[in-house]
Amino acid sequence: MVRPALAMRAPFLQNDAKNADDACVPNRRNKADPTSGCARQTTTKVHTMRILLFLLAALLAAGCGHTGPSFSDTVIHPAPSQEAFIPASYTLGPGDVVEVLYHSNPRQMVTRYVIGLGDTLRIEFYKHPDMNRDVAVRPDGFISLPLVGEVQAYGKTPSDLRQALTKAYSEYLRRPDITVIVADFDAKLDELKEAVTNAARGQARLVTLRPDGAITLPYIGDVQAAGLTMPQLNANVEEKYQTLVGGGLGITIDLNDAQSNVVYVMGEVNRPGFYQLRGPTTVTQAVAMAGGFADTAYTDEVVLVTRGAQRQPMGRVIDMDDIIGTGNIDRDVMLKQYDIVFVPMSPMAKAGLFGRRLWELIPARFSGTVGYQVFSNLTPTD
Repeated sequence: MVRPALAMRAPFLQNDAKNADDACVPNRRNKADPTSGCARQTTTKVHTMRILLFLLAALLAAGCGHTGPSFSDTVIHPAPSQEAFIPASYTLGPGDVVEVLYHSNPRQMVTRYVIGLGDTLRIEFYKHPDMNRDVAVRPDGFISLPLVGEVQAYGKTPSDLRQALTKAYSEYLRRPDITVIVADFDAKLDELKEAVTNAARGQARLVTLRPDGAITLPYIGDVQAAGLTMPQLNANVEEKYQTLVGGGLGITIDLNDAQSNVVYVMGEVNRPGFYQLRGPTTVTQAVAMAGGFADTAYTDEVVLVTRGAQRQPMGRVIDMDDIIGTGNIDRDVMLKQYDIVFVPMSPMAKAGLFGRRLWELIPARFSGTVGYQVFSNLTPTD
């Protein structure tokens, strides 16, 4: 059935070809007038052919220039077992909210008491009772006494302080006999407990990490928290408080709101940006939060940048086509804080972008000439 149709149309095609050939037979008029139909048609074909060859070369160059990640050295391991939402390795950042709980540590019997800040000492002079007095250890660790002035008491035992005072007063008194008694201890601790106690949370306080990464706590002031894990911050704060009030105070810090638990989704997705991990999240789920893959995405080689056990950066390539196409969720990697998911551009999209860039390099005069020659060859029909 096809051949008769072609046979019936053949005479018309031959006549059209003949008419086209006759229209372009060279003559004196065509040579004299370069704007004739034959000249314009020939020029249009030449320029159109040049443009097509130019774009073909651009596509070939873009396709040959694709240098995506190589699978030769890439090993895709099954996703690890689902870990806790906030692991112990979580790194604090600005905006995180922590709860600091203050509690008393049971004191154990000690054989050598060390004078602390805020302790009240009673200094007695056996032969000069008029000089007896109670003094408090100042925040700088010193006490003030008549005649001798300031004497360091913090960090010494009562016996050590007695010897220091006996030596200092020997310049003013003959064979001074001095006794040092710790009349009240843990005064600073009691004051701190009273300061942090509130009706809503008891002896606890909610603190938000400032943009500079620090938190402010009673009596010890600013403490740098950003970049630390929860155990590191707990140890740092407890050490500062024990230096101030002694070992009778214990500190426990809990993470109340993890605002810095984010991942970054970049590249060929519909809504690139950073997203908070509200629960265990895989690469596929992160891409879904980012609006899914764009039409230009190369889903065979999605790159995941994460950190290893020693916090060293590591990169791996994930075949999302295999995960989504076959439902192989064992290869869908669980994300961690500050992970980066990058979706590259497909080779076809790169070729199209490369062609558009090359087209922009074509001079406007040349583009306009081609347009004129193509449309000037059209003749109105009756």
